[in-house]
Amino acid sequence: MNKDLKIGIISVDINTPMFNYGAILHTWAFEKYLVKKNFTNFENIDYLPDILKYQNRLFPIFDLFTNTHKRLSLRYSLHYFQYIKKLKKINNFCKNKMINSKKQYKYSNIGSANLDYDVLIAEDDVIWAPGFLCRKDFVDKTFFLAHDNMKKCKKLSYSASMAECDFNIKDYPKLREYLSDFYKISVRESYARDFIVNKLELPATKVLDAVFLLEAEEYDSIISNRFTNFENYVLLYLPADDNTELRNAALNFAKEKNSRIIEVTNQICSSKNIFGDCGLEDFLSSIKYATAIFTNSFHAICFAVLFEKDFYAFSRKSGGKVKDICESFGILNRYYPKKYIRTDDEIDYTKVSSRVKELSEESRKWLMDALEEVCK
Repeated sequence: MNKDLKIGIISVDINTPMFNYGAILHTWAFEKYLVKKNFTNFENIDYLPDILKYQNRLFPIFDLFTNTHKRLSLRYSLHYFQYIKKLKKINNFCKNKMINSKKQYKYSNIGSANLDYDVLIAEDDVIWAPGFLCRKDFVDKTFFLAHDNMKKCKKLSYSASMAECDFNIKDYPKLREYLSDFYKISVRESYARDFIVNKLELPATKVLDAVFLLEAEEYDSIISNRFTNFENYVLLYLPADDNTELRNAALNFAKEKNSRIIEVTNQICSSKNIFGDCGLEDFLSSIKYATAIFTNSFHAICFAVLFEKDFYAFSRKSGGKVKDICESFGILNRYYPKKYIRTDDEIDYTKVSSRVKELSEESRKWLMDALEEVCK
């Protein structure tokens, strides 16, 4: 294997409307695993999707005059100092702990840029979701590595997600064309694999999210101590789709267990028990030291499983990925599409961790075999 070949990684990481902890952490984990396997000539391609190209991250109040994310911009502006504190933490993490391209690209120029890569990897998360970070009727070919100047590169995907796979049937030929020159395709959800195999008639494999490429203890180097002194707390984390039933279930559970509720939020707000200024290190800390976790977040579930925590996963508008990750580890009983939850049904982490280990090893092997093939 020629590990000197230059690898470019396309993902979403920091370039999302809200600062999504999971999006950045899976890219960090993917990087760490490449370094662990003695790959050094790679970088994350800093790609700013169209929906974010006019976003003013430093002064969100100016975004109140644009047509996108007005409500989010208002919330950030009303809690500006807390927002800036969080922005600084996340920017510092991405600057100091990740390997990013010096140049930032947009959809308008990435197709004409001189991309000096031998291998391109479409890495993780909902990068192949219809309408993700763009118009609902628009498929961003950047995340499919489908620009003309990318044809010279060898391509593979690792744990790409298609959200609910709700593509218009008229897009099937285009998707098939985009993916037909990939050396290897892996996706994150079972139904995405089935969609590619059955609808696009291309080979695909299901693997775990990139956060599972690392062992749980490998996150210790970045976990903060912020929540170590918060004893006996229930973590509430809803990155999207605020869910009244989830909140009520968490409150009832905390009352039953004589615990306090702590909420970590992407939304930015000020309250004694609501933390809107958490960096990535704090987010991990809030999960690791919680008594239990109530969430509809895919990545919060991933880290709850890695840290062997009690958790309750609720559905959301795009809930397929939440259900799929629970089903993968044989803990579908922790997925609650309805109101009622059982608090007397403990997770048997002896069995779950064995399953995590098995699937993680399979995913690592798939990735190394794929890199072996494209880095000849």
